Amino acid sequence: MAAQIESESRVTREHVGALSRQQTELLQAQGAVARRALERLEELERMAAADMDSAAEVSTLIGEALAELTAEVGTAREQAEVASGAYFERLTKDGLRALDKRAAAFLSHATGLRGFAAERNLWFNWPLTIAYEEGDVRVGSVNERIVENTYALRALADATPGAHILDVGASESTLALSLASLGFAVTALDPRPYPLDHPNLTVVVERIEEWRPETRFDAVLCISTLEHIGTGEYGQAEDAGGDVAALARLGELIADDGLLVLTTPYGRPRDGEAARVYNRAQLEELLADWRVEDLTVVERLDDTTWAPRDEPRGEGVALVTARR
Repeated sequence: MAAQIESESRVTREHVGALSRQQTELLQAQGAVARRALERLEELERMAAADMDSAAEVSTLIGEALAELTAEVGTAREQAEVASGAYFERLTKDGLRALDKRAAAFLSHATGLRGFAAERNLWFNWPLTIAYEEGDVRVGSVNERIVENTYALRALADATPGAHILDVGASESTLALSLASLGFAVTALDPRPYPLDHPNLTVVVERIEEWRPETRFDAVLCISTLEHIGTGEYGQAEDAGGDVAALARLGELIADDGLLVLTTPYGRPRDGEAARVYNRAQLEELLADWRVEDLTVVERLDDTTWAPRDEPRGEGVALVTARR
């Protein structure tokens, strides 16, 4: 509507302008009478232009109001569809083609670390994430868990069923449950409650610095945990030497010739992260009182690819097995 009125206004101006030019020529030929006619014509031209401008402005306001009303009607229709359950029925029925931005955002939130499962302490740090987008679902990223859990299971390949295993920082991981399911006597230790159950699984809600068990363990797992101890990230007191003290405490909890499986971030410090990132010299100093049997470094090559590297240029993870 606005475009049409604007077009008509432009044509009117062109016609009046042409007539004005003709009258100028007439003025030159006919003198005072023609001059008065031209002045009147110019006044009419100004009135016509003002009228057309007002009409265009009104039509623009009407157009904007109609657009807002259309959007509100669309929103109301969508809300009614959701309220009736038809929206979710359509998502289920039509599948991927019905996945819009709202549904994608909802699914990303629901499956994320602040979603509904997380509110019940049931969010787990899986090795890979799924990304939901409008009309599409894809692999989002693959994190270090893809190598850490496999490395830990391989390190325990010689352990006999019934061996006592301590998993330090067990929350958000299914590794303790996996080991319990394989017949090991597992203790899951974390300041946060561990939400999984098994007859072979004992849950301890405690900090490693304060826990005083009566038993010693055949193996201790510390998977992506040591770098957080003493940083204050999970409500504990800040202590720059918290990792050193924690590792010494783990040595006290391991039986003679017991096995330590340790994984930590490796390489360069990462912007915005409170957790420590170690280099080779720092790890060697940290493990000076241990007999290191293996130190493997794996680097992230892209969002979904990890591979062994001697010295990664970017994000890496160190995988360590050692004995006291």
